[in-house]
Amino acid sequence: GGVKSIGVEYNPDHFSQMQEFLRGAGGLLDGKYQKPVLVKVQPGMAERVAAKSTKEGIPAEAISEDTVRMELLRVDGQVPPTPTQAAEIPREPSVIGGPSEEEIGRVLRAYRTPSGGTMNPAAESFARSMVKKVWDPNVNPASKTTAVRMLQRQFPDLLPPGLNPKSHGIVKTSVEAAAEKAPTVEPLSESRVMEILKEAGVNPAEADIDYLKSIGEVEIRRALDVTKASRVAGATPGPASVFQDKMPPGEKTQFGADIAGRKPIRTSLEEGGIGRMVENIIREEGPERLTIRPHRAGLILPSDVIANQIAPGEKIFGLTFQDIRPTLKKLGIELPPGTNEKALPLIMMSRPIEKSHLYHELLHSNMFGSGVEAQMVIPEGSRETVMHIVSGLKRTGAYRNMSFKNVLNEAFIFPAQAIRSGDERLLQTVIDLDIDKAHIFRLVNGTAQNILDHTFTKIDSITGRHLQRQMRDLVRRTSENVSYE
Repeated sequence: GGVKSIGVEYNPDHFSQMQEFLRGAGGLLDGKYQKPVLVKVQPGMAERVAAKSTKEGIPAEAISEDTVRMELLRVDGQVPPTPTQAAEIPREPSVIGGPSEEEIGRVLRAYRTPSGGTMNPAAESFARSMVKKVWDPNVNPASKTTAVRMLQRQFPDLLPPGLNPKSHGIVKTSVEAAAEKAPTVEPLSESRVMEILKEAGVNPAEADIDYLKSIGEVEIRRALDVTKASRVAGATPGPASVFQDKMPPGEKTQFGADIAGRKPIRTSLEEGGIGRMVENIIREEGPERLTIRPHRAGLILPSDVIANQIAPGEKIFGLTFQDIRPTLKKLGIELPPGTNEKALPLIMMSRPIEKSHLYHELLHSNMFGSGVEAQMVIPEGSRETVMHIVSGLKRTGAYRNMSFKNVLNEAFIFPAQAIRSGDERLLQTVIDLDIDKAHIFRLVNGTAQNILDHTFTKIDSITGRHLQRQMRDLVRRTSENVSYE
């Protein structure tokens, strides 16, 4: 059962969805559009939700153990405001219109890159578009939140009052005060952790019990929800041993659900949608097999078909396409009658399938499915590094005729693949395209963190959760305090 309050319907069992909602709405605080909203939450969680909301930029306070009063963006749908309501909205040009073109230009001209250079015209045009999104009340919440986060990092002086991180007004004060009052997580007993894992069908022997004891029950159940959500009703999971036999010894638990950005709960392969999809593909007989899931499709083809019809003259282990439909049409493959022909990402591979190649294509698929492109998220300090990698890739094989945008994605995914799989040869190849291993690690770390931030502006989905787990893993592996090995 859900609980409906003023304009908000929310199931208390889905605390993680509430967190996603708070992150997505975090950048939209603007006093002239606020109205109070009462939100019902899981009993005992009101203080924590209120603190999280305030920290993300939406003032909130717990008025009971299961009710939070929040100041959310006013959304009046198709009903126009009455003359009285319209008169209540401030009309000062400095608030409604935002900074003038001259003010924006002055801030952008004063900006300097790490090497001391000024912004190029393309970058300046992009920054101006971000400023317009932030100040335009008609821009959708996801776009506005992304723009706010970008400006907070580089041009905070162009943000509306209350969103400038250098500000020390009432919004900043309330955020800090609420964060200080946020409750700490009560550690669980080992027996309680074991009980929760057994309820979810996870083997406790494969989990990090000490870590799970420290993060609390809410975060454990939040991660386990990802596993449950990825199951497809009516699907017939094959025996895990069939897929495991295809993998090298010591790599029997490739897939798992990441918890709170640290360590994964190791699950048997039939627990996850990705594991089951790949297992089904690999164990099928015949020269080709197409498997369609709610969030992606997988196609196994003989290597000569890929070489002759998809990438003539190239030796390619795998490809990922943003939209399944034109690719299947080119191959002459017709979907069964009644199949929902939506724009699913398509992973295409040939046998033998190696783990590192699979990771590479899954990362492509998750970025496509989440609407993420490398050109949106490469940190400014790593742009020179990524251009070195792009230049090297453009001189080789299938990347020679690929668009710059797609090669830019590869320039992030190849070093990510090398770091994730511990492939020293591939990592050294990428390093040789630049000059320094530290540059490569900064590129992967900063890009992964930006992608992780970007996913929180999107509607919660299985693809988004998969991408979040991949990015958290990369951030950890490329941290200065953690060995990627």
